Amino acid sequence: MDNLSDSLKGELDSVTSTDSLQLITDEFHIRHLSTPDVSNIELSKRVALLELENERLRIDLENMRIELNARIAANEGLKSKITELYVEMQLVVQEKQKLQNTLTDVRNHVDASEASVKWYKSQVYDLQASKKTLQLEIDTYQRILQRRQQTIASINARYKQLNIDYMELLQKHQKEKQDLECEVQNLKTQNQSNSISGPLDVSTSSSPDVSTKLELTEDELRGTRTELKTLEKRLLGNEVSKALMENALAKQRILIATMEENIQKCETEKNQTADTLRKTQLEIQKLKSENETLQTTLFSSKQEQSQIEDAIFQLRLQLTKMIAQYKLLKSKNVEAEEKLNSMQDVMNENKHLKTLSYEANTALIRKLRQEKRKVKNLQNKLHGIQIKGHLTTMKNKVEISLHECLKQVLTRNKDLKDQLKALAKNSDESIDEGYGDNSIVSSVSIDIPSPKSINPVLLNAASNILLQCKDLFKPIHTELEQLKLKLNKCCSHYFLNIVPSEVVVNSCIKPKFSTLERSFKRAPWLQSTQTVLESLNISHFKHHYNGNVAEQQNL
Repeated sequence: MDNLSDSLKGELDSVTSTDSLQLITDEFHIRHLSTPDVSNIELSKRVALLELENERLRIDLENMRIELNARIAANEGLKSKITELYVEMQLVVQEKQKLQNTLTDVRNHVDASEASVKWYKSQVYDLQASKKTLQLEIDTYQRILQRRQQTIASINARYKQLNIDYMELLQKHQKEKQDLECEVQNLKTQNQSNSISGPLDVSTSSSPDVSTKLELTEDELRGTRTELKTLEKRLLGNEVSKALMENALAKQRILIATMEENIQKCETEKNQTADTLRKTQLEIQKLKSENETLQTTLFSSKQEQSQIEDAIFQLRLQLTKMIAQYKLLKSKNVEAEEKLNSMQDVMNENKHLKTLSYEANTALIRKLRQEKRKVKNLQNKLHGIQIKGHLTTMKNKVEISLHECLKQVLTRNKDLKDQLKALAKNSDESIDEGYGDNSIVSSVSIDIPSPKSINPVLLNAASNILLQCKDLFKPIHTELEQLKLKLNKCCSHYFLNIVPSEVVVNSCIKPKFSTLERSFKRAPWLQSTQTVLESLNISHFKHHYNGNVAEQQNL
């Protein structure tokens, strides 16, 4: 609203400046125009009425602004109260959420401690059962070890006995072998010393006894060797079994050591679990006490929350009432803003019309002065050109053709002026009716009928004559082209900006054509050419104007 008030102040200042500008333009018209302009007097009256209405609307706007500021302040106070209550409610909700989170944490902690207690108890029971099973296994392994040690001791004793028997048998066999060798040597010596006949009988009688003894001893040696081999095999098997038993004993001892370590660990874990059980029981008691306190705080917070909800409900009811009031105010403000916008549009249009009229008058006065100077220069040039006598025939032809064109153009100009005056009267009457109803001034869309086309035979004749003498009238042609372009630019600019400005343009075009006609009285041939070009320019201007009016109607 502050920005709107600033913009309104700036617009009012601009309105006052445009009012002063309008007064200057009115003075200018009174000084420079011979006949008083009725449309300007009516416009000044309408501007005065608009200013009075603007003052009244300005006062209404100030009152509405004061009411709106008061209601905005009340709304801001209510919003601040609502935000404070909302913040308090959010804080209470956060505290409640924190308490609920702590309660859930405590419950989870209690559940976890109970689960850990159960797990430790199950672990203790499992360890006790495993301890019993290990003790039974240890007892069985010890019995097996004792049995194996007894068998190993018996095997060792038997092995020693067999070794002793084997050594005795070896000694016996060696002795017998030595005895037999001695006997064999003795027999050999006896055989050599005795005679051939006598001893032959003795040797024959004693040789079978010795051979039988040798065979018996060899058989006994073989039997003892086989027994020795079997005993050696048994010894090897006993040694292997002894090594296996020793390995098994070492493994069993390692197992026993590990089992003892496990038992010690289980006992330490048992002690630790007992300590943790005591700690968890203490923590459970603490958590129970905390839970009771939290429940009491929760109960109090619930009561506070119910009170806050009741207060919020009452505030919501008040808010709904305030919103309804705010909507009513908003609708009133919208209506006031619409009125303001309509008045601003009217003021803008008035300012635009004033500025356009002032600019058009100043620009046209400048252009008229420039054109007077150019016309004087052209007249001087034409006086020099008309001295030459070989152009008389061409002049007569051009004058005849251009006089006909002039007649058509003048009739068209009269028709257009009559139409413009009628349209200006209609637009003034519509504007008066709009101000009387205090409604928004809307832009009047006017459909000017396009004039009849010029006779193409005349145009062709004029163009042929001008083409024949183009080298002679180059400077005149360039000056006239410049004038035509300037007129086109001015007219297109005014008719593009605003449609109802045809009255101002008409009042501006009238003195221009009158001054041109006065200046061209001295040079009739130049006057005829100029009027043809002006007629062409006016037809182009009217065609352009009809196109712009159609575009604005579409928009």
